[in-house]
Amino acid sequence: MSVRPESPPAEDLWSEAEALQRDVRIRLVIIAANVAGAALVALEAVVVGLPASSFNAPSFVRNNVLPAVVLVVYLALAVLVEDGLNRRRLERSFGWIGQRREPEPAEVGEVFDYPWVLARRILAWWLGGSALFLGLNLGFGNDVAYSLRTALGIALGGLTSSAVSFLLLERYNRPIFALALAGEATGRGGRIGLQRRLLLTWALGAGVPVIVIVAAPAGLSASQRAGLAVPVLIVGAIALAVGFGLTMIASRSVVDPIHVLRRSQRQVEDGDLTVEVRVDDGGEVGLLQAGFNRMVTALAERQRIRDLFGRHVGLEVARLALSDESAMGGELRDASVLFVDLIGSTGMAQSLAPHEVVDLLNLFFSAVVRCAGEEGGWVNKFEGDAALCVFGPPSGHDHHAAAALRTARKLRGEIEALARSHPGFDAGTGISSGSVVAGNIGAEDRYEYTVIGDPVNEAARLSEEAKQTPARVLASGAVVNASGDEGGRWRHCGSRLLRGRDRETELYEPA
Repeated sequence: MSVRPESPPAEDLWSEAEALQRDVRIRLVIIAANVAGAALVALEAVVVGLPASSFNAPSFVRNNVLPAVVLVVYLALAVLVEDGLNRRRLERSFGWIGQRREPEPAEVGEVFDYPWVLARRILAWWLGGSALFLGLNLGFGNDVAYSLRTALGIALGGLTSSAVSFLLLERYNRPIFALALAGEATGRGGRIGLQRRLLLTWALGAGVPVIVIVAAPAGLSASQRAGLAVPVLIVGAIALAVGFGLTMIASRSVVDPIHVLRRSQRQVEDGDLTVEVRVDDGGEVGLLQAGFNRMVTALAERQRIRDLFGRHVGLEVARLALSDESAMGGELRDASVLFVDLIGSTGMAQSLAPHEVVDLLNLFFSAVVRCAGEEGGWVNKFEGDAALCVFGPPSGHDHHAAAALRTARKLRGEIEALARSHPGFDAGTGISSGSVVAGNIGAEDRYEYTVIGDPVNEAARLSEEAKQTPARVLASGAVVNASGDEGGRWRHCGSRLLRGRDRETELYEPA
């Protein structure tokens, strides 16, 4: 089944992406993430404390203050350098947005790599600072355990800055992701997949605090280690708050699209097959969004085919054909048949313009379809200026005879209404009932559902005979006798040997 082509991105999406590209908040997010990492390092140093020997040493400034100042200067320079590098990468990765063109495959890859590459570079800067601080501490003769603990704290601060930058950038860039994807997910879950988001959330909310707590006693005296209960509680409280915030950030990246999908699903359940969700995620969530759109497209296409097919063969036959029950062959069924044929169609074609003939036939056949459909019947075929209606098969109809007779009476009223606006317009209607063979007739690659049997022939002959009667409607005794209370609305008008038959048919007309 074909899938409709994706519609071009909406104007508001382009505008949103362009505004996001110029938004200084993205740069501020990166700076804020690094400040958060630095604050974490400073907090760990303040809360846990320095070794007792550091305060008594005459070289306190050289051993502790100087490395801290060097680290702060290093990180400040790193932020400035990274900001410049990031601007150049933004121009290279997102330049197609300003040009309002479809991105190349390589550009799409850079768009989705951007948060991850930037996060790795931030972590690399912090790891460099950690190595620098460790070297200075060891070079100045500081305690080895303390030096390692401090270097580890800087590395953990870098991990925090890197992960927060990744999560926030991935969230901020969703409109740009939507433009790059153009309605189809990449399936590259390794970049911004759910597993990676959850692992980052776990690392920041649980892994980092646990490592800080475990490493806290390193380099401290026995008395300082005995007083670590309060610092550990502080670190634990901070970890709970930070973990909650990060979990909210990570969960929103999943929960928000799911809320949109649930709302769209309800629209589909209500019959709206035009709904389309925005695909703005390159991982598993994006695959779910794109899959939902493909599903709705397939449903709309199936509905369109069902509607078009139903217009050609009737809704009941269309349902049968679209189910698994459709196959070649037929079965013996009880059915009622109505055959209606225009009177004087040849003269009408000569006196009216072709388009006028078509318009009149459409009005006539619309009335036939409407009247038959209201009683559970369907039009099996249009034959030029005639139509064959079937009641009973394929779905079954316990009162098909009464339904066919009611249809004949309703249709007669419609024909008389048409005759008032189109003088000379008239038709003969015949109704019969009995056993028929109903099923798919034809070849394996081209067949149609139809009914074959004596009632079909009898209805056609009754239609011819009805053209000679004032009522213009004739029914066989078989259909009237099987119609129950509806038979009381019909009166007997004799019997006649119809053309091509070997026995007389009891005739009835509307009373």
